[in-house]
Amino acid sequence: MPHPIVVASQMVLEGFLKVRNDRLRYAHGYHYNYFTLIPPHAYAVVILAETQDGHFVLNEEYRHPTSRVLLGCPGGFLSEDENPLDGAARELCEETGYTAKNFKVMGQAYPFPGVCGQSIFYVHAWPATKMQAPQLEPSEILRTVLKTRLEIQQDMLSKKDIDSVLCTALYYHSLMENGLEGR
Repeated sequence: MPHPIVVASQMVLEGFLKVRNDRLRYAHGYHYNYFTLIPPHAYAVVILAETQDGHFVLNEEYRHPTSRVLLGCPGGFLSEDENPLDGAARELCEETGYTAKNFKVMGQAYPFPGVCGQSIFYVHAWPATKMQAPQLEPSEILRTVLKTRLEIQQDMLSKKDIDSVLCTALYYHSLMENGLEGR
């Protein structure tokens, strides 16, 4: 499949996030301005932590672009050389105060490839236990909640506000439970 050629590129916004405008030329001659969101880090991690009794450790977090509180997984950016499992342990503890004995990468995906090239590692952590109070960043507004898979499914069916990375994490988890991981 032929890729378009970048004929010009310009950074149009530089701050916490950057926005780049690429002028693309397609094989059939069509030109298009494509805007790409560039996050501060190329990789992020999302943790689907599970307690011994089968509850998932989740966050209800205010997400400003939506003006809503969304149900989602703890997670965050990985620093340049940070191992996804180390980042998962760090983010889980910082956002929820929980830790876990085991951490395993379930998968990796691009959550919004139409506008951003960031990739997310989806990590399963178990058994999760509360160790301390969360250490939130000043910009984080969240509350940790414990929910069973059935409660999450009921939330989804009743059209509660859900972060899509939670849906992806649950899908990877179901593949893992069915022995379909890493094939």
